[in-house]
Amino acid sequence: EGLRLPPYQLECNGEQSELTFEGSWPEVMLWEIPALAVLMELRSRAVLDGMGRFELQVLYARAMTRVWEKIERLRDAENLSIADFGTRRRHSFLWHDWCVQAMIEGLGNKFTGTSDWHEEHDGNLRIILPDTYGTKGFLDNAPDWLAGWTGIRIDSGGPAEGAEIAIDWWKSRGEDPRSKRVIFSDGLDVEQILDLSARFEGRVQASFGWGTLLTNDFRGLVPDDALAPFSLVCKAVSANGRPTVKLSDNPQKAMGPAAEIARYKRVFGVGRQDPIEVIV
Repeated sequence: EGLRLPPYQLECNGEQSELTFEGSWPEVMLWEIPALAVLMELRSRAVLDGMGRFELQVLYARAMTRVWEKIERLRDAENLSIADFGTRRRHSFLWHDWCVQAMIEGLGNKFTGTSDWHEEHDGNLRIILPDTYGTKGFLDNAPDWLAGWTGIRIDSGGPAEGAEIAIDWWKSRGEDPRSKRVIFSDGLDVEQILDLSARFEGRVQASFGWGTLLTNDFRGLVPDDALAPFSLVCKAVSANGRPTVKLSDNPQKAMGPAAEIARYKRVFGVGRQDPIEVIV
């Protein structure tokens, strides 16, 4: 009650725009979702602005067909648990709503909600998100009590490799991986969801956060691919005057000054990492 988001600052540097927020962490962090959603929708509107009525109707008919065909493929997956993680980089608010309604009708109980809904948590918020430090290094040095948490989210690097690391860690701490939830959420689309679901069936409680390629897959539908999704993030860049660093399990997603990234990799014992192309 009475919470206000801190002021923002928008600057244009040539063809690039820089949007920054400054304030206390509990307040400034709340800018991430609305800021990214607004930026993505402004971009979509700019592209759509020059299109005629019939062009728009055909565009959205094709996009709807694409989403529905994906949903039809997911219907046959046994024990599927999937949520919408696509708010930040959605095509638009109204398109996002259509995608959610399609998931509700098409997948029924397999669709568990969206990242916007306050779900029935029952411990589900006790999910480890370790890739800020590098998953293996974090888990190797984690206290034993953390293994009692509900599960882990794999949000960068190779998803299967990350899950295997988590399974080995739980076993080493005397936990049964079959009772643990693994949430895959890094740039997923249908083929990868189906592959991961099959691979980890009966080994963990796998679930999926389907993001940009659910709510913003307009690839190849307009000239010059002008509506193709891209990677857009909002991260802390400094705290109390010191630069912040995100290591990630994918060196392509590491953030911060290069010298600081190298230093933190040494501190947290991050070994060799294979770069993976960042699509969204």
